[in-house]
Amino acid sequence: VPITLFVFKKERNMTKEHATKSALADATAGVAGSLVAMLAFYPMDVYKTNLQAGRDDNKHKNDSDGSSFTNKCNNNISLIQYLNLLFRGLHYKTAHTVASSFTYFFLYSWIKSKHESFAR
Repeated sequence: VPITLFVFKKERNMTKEHATKSALADATAGVAGSLVAMLAFYPMDVYKTNLQAGRDDNKHKNDSDGSSFTNKCNNNISLIQYLNLLFRGLHYKTAHTVASSFTYFFLYSWIKSKHESFAR
């Protein structure tokens, strides 16, 4: 029994409006995927970066105890405090990810659709 593979191709006569809607759909999907990946690995990245840098978080806050990020994580601190340490700066990283991913995926899809329309 032969197996039939269906390949969905874009229309040959793609209008400007359809190309823009397609690019918006691709950009939205790209942003969603980028956000899921960023949120999944952000805490691990923050922890790794602070370990590699040997960063002392309290030098910038002028706290008196001088405990570092790793000491805070190893001490008995509440779950809320621990999550605050790991998700510090998340809103900046989220804004960066959304802006860069949307721009990349939108322009890639839009340029690709323009190239395909000129190639015909």
